[in-house]
Amino acid sequence: MDVSGKRIVVVGLGRSGEAAARLAHRAGAEVTVTEQREDGEMQSRAVALRREGVAVELGGHGPGVAADAALVIASPGVPAGAEVLLAARRAGVRIIGELEFASGYT
Repeated sequence: MDVSGKRIVVVGLGRSGEAAARLAHRAGAEVTVTEQREDGEMQSRAVALRREGVAVELGGHGPGVAADAALVIASPGVPAGAEVLLAARRAGVRIIGELEFASGYT
């Protein structure tokens, strides 16, 4: 999957979300990660990703964060009815899971 130069949004910053964000960034995408939680673990992951050039939004999903993305990568723990995913669907943005995304790079 060619994501070079495309805006990708990763929803969820668990271990697999962090890995998906890094993979997309290394593939040349402009990556934004959005995560509901703001605890110490998420703060730590956010700091590391920001150092690598990945944008991270903690504490909720901003309005329209995924509406203009080329692709949304959803973590397994994110409910299908989450507003961020519903908004992406309404905007016609393709939504895939982390495993589907990663499988294109093996």
